[in-house]
Amino acid sequence: MAIEPSADIIGEEIRRELGFQLQHFEAIDSKAGLILGFSGVLVALSGSHLGKGVAALWALAACAALCALMATLPRSFASMNVRVLREKYLQSHARFTSRVLIDTHIQMIQEISATIQVKARWLKGAFSFLALATVASSPLLQWFAGGSL
Repeated sequence: MAIEPSADIIGEEIRRELGFQLQHFEAIDSKAGLILGFSGVLVALSGSHLGKGVAALWALAACAALCALMATLPRSFASMNVRVLREKYLQSHARFTSRVLIDTHIQMIQEISATIQVKARWLKGAFSFLALATVASSPLLQWFAGGSL
């Protein structure tokens, strides 16, 4: 039975939100990894044939790779120090400890949300540069098909 009538409901919602945020983190990293791979291929293909049109492709693909790399960089992830929790709150009233835990989890969710927003902005930039690089790759594809640059 909960210490406060809504503590169980709030706790469950907090656990659900933290799970969603972890899934979002992993999805951003997966997408950024794919963009990094595709951008790397475009950079490698265009690197040895730097002409007028191919230089733009190389630059756009390199920018996409850089943005994707920034999206995957490890960032601090809010977590709870359970040792401190034990030492500070073991002798406290359960109602007080419950409120402290709920408030701490809410703060963690807000910090993680801010980190996700930064990662998502880098991912959007990577997608944009990759889209532009794809458009710029048409001269290179024509060259591979036997045309001239």
